[in-house]
Amino acid sequence: MRTYPRSAAGIADQVSRLCRNCKGSVDQWLFAQKATELMIAGMGHRMNAGPFAVQPMVWVLHDGKAGMAGQAVGLAEAAGFPFAERRLSIRLPWRWLPPHLWLAPLMAVGSTGSAMAPPWPDVVIGCGRNTVCPSLAIRRASGGRTLAVQVQDPRISRSNFDMLFIPEHDRFRGPQVVVTRGAIHRVTAHRLVSERSRFPALEQLPRPVLGVLIGGSNGAYRMDLSRLSYIADTVASVVRRTNGSALVTPSRRTGDRGIALLLERFAGLPGMIWDGVGDNPYYAYLALADFL
Repeated sequence: MRTYPRSAAGIADQVSRLCRNCKGSVDQWLFAQKATELMIAGMGHRMNAGPFAVQPMVWVLHDGKAGMAGQAVGLAEAAGFPFAERRLSIRLPWRWLPPHLWLAPLMAVGSTGSAMAPPWPDVVIGCGRNTVCPSLAIRRASGGRTLAVQVQDPRISRSNFDMLFIPEHDRFRGPQVVVTRGAIHRVTAHRLVSERSRFPALEQLPRPVLGVLIGGSNGAYRMDLSRLSYIADTVASVVRRTNGSALVTPSRRTGDRGIALLLERFAGLPGMIWDGVGDNPYYAYLALADFL
């Protein structure tokens, strides 16, 4: 069982050991240092207790989208605390409203696996607009004991969060803000080695291996089938020219028609296209790729 120090020296020592032991991204673990320091110091201050003899309870909130889940879970993993995920589904009529108009936010969300009810966590980490109001509602329900940590700019009620992880392209800054170079993620050297070993058949692919991550249209960009066709043909041409192979993973935005197009254009070429069925080989792709 871990004991959590309250003193500045104890916090610094734990952060230092975390850095020495990490094998992941430097930026990722710099974020973890700051998160660890704030969470430990904050819990000691609010509980007016001595060294913590038990591990803090941490909830991670997200709406199930891979991009949101990866950032929230990535921060929790990097900080080193055990945690429980709460995948939120938005109920009617709240689903029809922007989050800042939600009354009784904890009634607005259902959680896969566990109820949003006491005992409240010591720390709640959220990512995405649908987690903002539930996170702050948990903080209020706990009497302010729960530390509220948000990944990405919440846009509303910023001053009510204890810590915000904001990507550098967003302009908001403040004393509780950690500016991140890019998106927080779950990629570490250990995870890459572990996931690579789960897909031994991919080791036999001819080199070089091209890792291809395909997205899709969103609110700011459009990627129609003609654009996707151009991308697929370009990658296929490189594979043929180099006598290599391609590992292709689409996203939920690519859609069924996009996946069908990829399967057609890469037919007969060495490699693999993940179609969403079975275990996700995403981290194995990252580990094996010579180029992304």
